[in-house]
Amino acid sequence: MVARACRSLLICIIRTVTLVSVGSLLSLPASAQQSQNWEWCSGRGGPTLDQRTSACSAIIESGSETPENLARAYGNRGVAYDNKGEYDRAGRDYDESVRLDPTSASGHRFRGNAYKLKRDYDRAIAEYNEAISLAPNDALAVNNRGAAYYERNDYERAVADYSEAIRLDPAFTAAFYGRGLAYRAKRDTSHAIADFDEAIRLQPKFAPAFIARGAVYLDKKEYDRAIAEYTEALLTEPVERTVTYALFDRCWARFLAGRDLQDALADCTKALSLRPNDAWTLNARGFTYLKLGEFDRSIADFDAALIVNSKMAVSFYGRGLARRRAGDGQAADKDMEMARTIRADIADAVAEYGVQ
Repeated sequence: MVARACRSLLICIIRTVTLVSVGSLLSLPASAQQSQNWEWCSGRGGPTLDQRTSACSAIIESGSETPENLARAYGNRGVAYDNKGEYDRAGRDYDESVRLDPTSASGHRFRGNAYKLKRDYDRAIAEYNEAISLAPNDALAVNNRGAAYYERNDYERAVADYSEAIRLDPAFTAAFYGRGLAYRAKRDTSHAIADFDEAIRLQPKFAPAFIARGAVYLDKKEYDRAIAEYTEALLTEPVERTVTYALFDRCWARFLAGRDLQDALADCTKALSLRPNDAWTLNARGFTYLKLGEFDRSIADFDAALIVNSKMAVSFYGRGLARRRAGDGQAADKDMEMARTIRADIADAVAEYGVQ
């Protein structure tokens, strides 16, 4: 699905590092409509992801573009699909872009995106290197290489690349956002918040930055501020995938705060309606039910989480707690022992959630 930078058992930063790509506008058609299509297809002018894919599709279907421009349109549409979480479509568009224009800087960049989509980060970085060698001032390739380094947990190089992308383009929202993610992974809270602040200043409806800033406040146990950030993200009309993340994170923040637990349940339940088999959300709702004393429902959610991932220590331990409180001590002991086998310090970790 996505990459995660987890600080605890359940709280993960927003799982996707945004890719960006802007096509050349040097060969635009004279038509005002086609010019508008290129503006949105390239990501300029603040289009939604749906508007961006539609604009790129209009260019592709126009029958009036050169192979080089078609390659850029396919590649840019692939980026939009990638950011929407429609990875199969993104992969097909990246492949078609590279087929049409394999040797240009943008061709190498889009091939890098395709490798990154497959989590082949070494090959992705090699392609971005080639793109940068052909176009040293291409902030997009530098940014995307930073994203690949981030996915490899090489946060120092990620910060360096994002910083270089910002030097090349000081208004590069995605680069500030990506660098903020890398700083958070490095536990550099002040720099992370500063970068998310700047990303939001540049693009006030950029939901991922609100979610990521909320995650930093959650790290700091500033639950009210975290909840406010997730709420703000949901008001920006984000794509469905981002809605799911914001709902999960707000559910968990409300659970940790220990109040508004019915609202926490509503958030997790809505998130599960969008992604029914997400083990993290099932665990979060299971713990919320546990805190409310609804043990059967809690056990059912941990059961479901373990069907998705049978190696989650937190699921075994949570189910053990629920079974113990429901009066089934023997089954509880087995679950807790299994949890400790997977993760020795699981009891201490779960104790921080305020349940026992």
